[in-house]
Amino acid sequence: MMRNSSKSNLDEQQEFTLRGIESRACWYMYWALFISVIAQIFMYGFNECAKYVAGECIILMCISLYLSIRCIKNGIWDRKLKANTSTNVMVSAVSGMIAGVIFFFLKMKDYPDKIAGCIASGVIIGVMVLVFVFLALEFTMKTYQKRIESLEKEPEGEE
Repeated sequence: MMRNSSKSNLDEQQEFTLRGIESRACWYMYWALFISVIAQIFMYGFNECAKYVAGECIILMCISLYLSIRCIKNGIWDRKLKANTSTNVMVSAVSGMIAGVIFFFLKMKDYPDKIAGCIASGVIIGVMVLVFVFLALEFTMKTYQKRIESLEKEPEGEE
């Protein structure tokens, strides 16, 4: 159901093309904002830049929540990844490794002579991120699966 308050000047093909352009622009902005936050953390250090990137982090989290909630409501998980525990483990492991490496380098910047402590900090943060991301993905996957079941039970045409 379209909620246009005024008639569009575009035909169906142009409307489809515009939606694709808008979608790509949204994702470009999303990832640019994410990279910007990470870059500022590296440039200024986590403690120092927290007050400067708080706004960007809030916007990033709001966009992430909106996309997640709307996708689950509509029974969409991902174009390529399956909603299963093995995928969640893989995504969690990659997230944990990235967070661990970033944290290691941040600590190396502050304590260049304490490499063992920096490695330990990176490993601890990496494992914590792995666990939290895995739990969040598992919870989200269960919610998604329940939504899929309810969508399949709905009579045709209802929402």
